[in-house]
Amino acid sequence: MSADLKELEKKVMDMDVEQARPIVQAEYPEYKILQESLSKGYHEIFYSDTLRLVLDDDNKVKQIIPG
Repeated sequence: MSADLKELEKKVMDMDVEQARPIVQAEYPEYKILQESLSKGYHEIFYSDTLRLVLDDDNKVKQIIPG
């Protein structure tokens, strides 16, 4: 993962997704949300096959995964 993404992950970690989403989109405007799904307690928000936010059951960011 790039240093920029690690910094972004630190910034939005444990933040509610509604707060985190605009921050991610402001810093990475080229990524668009394609899909939201719920699987085994984790919500995954997909950004154009290259970036995902993984959320816990309380919709707080737990991880950013580059595609």
